[in-house]
Amino acid sequence: MWIRKNPHICNYYVSLVKAISSFSFKLNSTGNLVPMGTHPDDPNFVEFSNRAIQPLLSEKFQVEFNLKDVDTVIVPTIGMGSLGIFQDENVVSEFFNLGDENSVYYVSSPYLNLTENYTEILLKIRGKLNIITASPEANSFFPAKDISGYIPVAYSSVEEAFFKKVQLENRSRDIHMWEYNRHAWTFHAKGIWHVPSSNTSDPSKEPMSSHLNEMSNGMSNEMSNAMSNGMPDAIVIGSGNLGNRSKHRDLEAQMVLLTSNPNLRKRMKAELDGIMKEKISVDEKTFETDYRKSNFFARRIFRLLADFL
Repeated sequence: MWIRKNPHICNYYVSLVKAISSFSFKLNSTGNLVPMGTHPDDPNFVEFSNRAIQPLLSEKFQVEFNLKDVDTVIVPTIGMGSLGIFQDENVVSEFFNLGDENSVYYVSSPYLNLTENYTEILLKIRGKLNIITASPEANSFFPAKDISGYIPVAYSSVEEAFFKKVQLENRSRDIHMWEYNRHAWTFHAKGIWHVPSSNTSDPSKEPMSSHLNEMSNGMSNEMSNAMSNGMPDAIVIGSGNLGNRSKHRDLEAQMVLLTSNPNLRKRMKAELDGIMKEKISVDEKTFETDYRKSNFFARRIFRLLADFL
């Protein structure tokens, strides 16, 4: 997605890069890495780094606007679990909770290893949910000959565990799992799409529209009416993978985008359709192939490396 002529977003990410640089290493003229601030081995490193990021979470970067004058809203989020910053998870969790029984969500996660929080949220989600992940053949570690060759099997084991939980919770009619499988292609698409019901008689009552109403004390009819044609009206864009590594170890930057712009929504749908085009439905037989049967070694790898996957 190309965002143009928006100094607020530009300034935000410039400030984010500067903040992270302030506690990163710098390559000096002699080819050595030197810390820009407190060294990571210092007991005060987390406190120092957290303090550098906090201004980005404050009101300093909030922009006031009237929703009657805009058709798209962007909310940037940060996730830095190692520094105790979970803004991204909090916002994405709320994103899932905004839907209603008529909503359809799409989650694309190539390395599916849901946190306990996201597992609970998705199993209880209102409306329909489609999850697409990489088949073992579309995993970038397939078919490695060393120990990393077991990684696709480990992810398949995690996928199977969630599939069984969906069945156990009697949500199979609402939650559908898919795998991306295209010959000689690997799968890396990440994102979350919300599609409102196309049958809603009152568009202003659609979940995302209703939430914007709460924020703005009302919205234009044009914005409301554009949300009733079955195309996505909201998307989460970024590096997050809804997994343990994303939450606890990685530095994540994402955007939540809500829009009534017909052209933008059309492009969002085209992107989603392209991802779902190569899908294969997941069922019990998916996990019965010889390659899929998670052997003891693969399961052991997952237990030991769950926070790294």
